[in-house]
Amino acid sequence: MAISIKVVNAQMVSVYPCNKPETVSYFLIECPNNVVCSAYLAACSKFNLNPTLDITLSDSRLHHLIEKFNSQ
Repeated sequence: MAISIKVVNAQMVSVYPCNKPETVSYFLIECPNNVVCSAYLAACSKFNLNPTLDITLSDSRLHHLIEKFNSQ
């Protein structure tokens, strides 16, 4: 899966309809138009985890999910 972004005023902005800055936090936790976000939030729910960047970086159960989408 290719992720498309554009640069506006030196900020990466999503090409999804939300047009929010494409931060890691937004991409994983907040973007309603992103399949990665949906899968991430579902995994957090399954493992009863709060969806935060700290959890993302520290809980190995979520690492495979991010790697899976990153390799597509």
